[in-house]
Amino acid sequence: MNLIPLSRAAGTPPSASTAPSSERPVIFVSEVGHARDTRNGGEHEIRGAGSGSVFTFECDVLAGGVEASALHLGDFVYTVLQATGTDSVDMVDHTRGGRVARYYADNLDGVTRLHDLFSPDAVDFAA
Repeated sequence: MNLIPLSRAAGTPPSASTAPSSERPVIFVSEVGHARDTRNGGEHEIRGAGSGSVFTFECDVLAGGVEASALHLGDFVYTVLQATGTDSVDMVDHTRGGRVARYYADNLDGVTRLHDLFSPDAVDFAA
């Protein structure tokens, strides 16, 4: 699992200084191969809204399934929270990442770590 703050090189590990504790990090949840499209259009708007660091989580729903991807997302969220010193994240989902984000929130107690979940696509792909 790699944390990829959008303003840093891919694979660069986060540090405690990645996001000031007063700024909530944002996690893009996207299907493998689609995160670049999401990030290119949204990072500027999110940063303009006063959010903290922006991270991306890519999931392979077709290969691993929604539940397994949501479990990995939970680990990812925990790692981001530890690295940034915050107690919640905002999440933006894209493509099949929407099913993973919703499963995490609804079935894996993700709601306790989410401040907001934004689903601009609102598409529900069949399992």
